Amino acid sequence: ELLALELYLVLESLRFKDKMSYAFDINSNVEVSKVLVPTLLIQPFVENAIWHGIMNKEGNDGKVTVSIEKEADQLRCEVSDNGVGREKAAEINAERTRQHKSYSTDISTKRLALLSEQFGELYTLVIEDIMEDGKVQGTKASFNLPYKVDNH
Repeated sequence: ELLALELYLVLESLRFKDKMSYAFDINSNVEVSKVLVPTLLIQPFVENAIWHGIMNKEGNDGKVTVSIEKEADQLRCEVSDNGVGREKAAEINAERTRQHKSYSTDISTKRLALLSEQFGELYTLVIEDIMEDGKVQGTKASFNLPYKVDNH
């Protein structure tokens, strides 16, 4: 999952001519080679960070960070950006929305709900603006999954 995500970020960063950078912050308590994460669960949040936050930001200092850590029996995943924030992105994208409706957040929310139902464990999602000094400094999508490892 992380390799696919990194390849996606490399391509997007080339595509947008170095308008953005990215970072992975993976806590050492996460068994990266063994932890089980549903395929392409993180990618839609990274895509939203790029397309709605970073691409609407002026300058070339856009940054997307993917953070993963283990909290008790949960895997906490966060995708954050230093883009324009949700409200400003909605304003900027209002004209584009008439031509193209984005479904990734709805689909991801429904997917997490289905996973919760299927496995009888809580998969949660929170999307919020990052505030600093009373101003929006980007967006953060956080979700928790049950921490499961493949012991084979």
